Amino acid sequence: MEKRKISVPSVDKARGLIDAFAKNHNLKTEADIKLVWIYPDLIEKDDAIGCPCFACDCKKKLSSNKIENGLVYVKAFATQNGGITKFISLKKGMVAFFEEIAEGEEFSLKDKQNRFPMQHYLFVHGEIVEKP
Repeated sequence: MEKRKISVPSVDKARGLIDAFAKNHNLKTEADIKLVWIYPDLIEKDDAIGCPCFACDCKKKLSSNKIENGLVYVKAFATQNGGITKFISLKKGMVAFFEEIAEGEEFSLKDKQNRFPMQHYLFVHGEIVEKP
């Protein structure tokens, strides 16, 4: 069985992707990027995005000059190149939640569709490293 590949292995690589995305979409991002499990909308559903993501808070200026709060995230284990970086708008009444994977913390990935075997990782020095 083929192993899952890390497409964005570090905070530094994620920062470059987030900055480019923010510039193209007129977003102002926070400096602090974290590796997290994202639950995009706890009101409608409580499913996490299928893999850990590097994410940061951001603001988007709308044409009406109002400010919209949101999250920009990069999938660390994207299986497709398109749409690796995305924006989640935090509309009124929507509750987004993320669970941080802290420096030095281990995590495991299990694929619900059984495309990949169970794999174990460590987040250390701002980088995701596969455990043997």
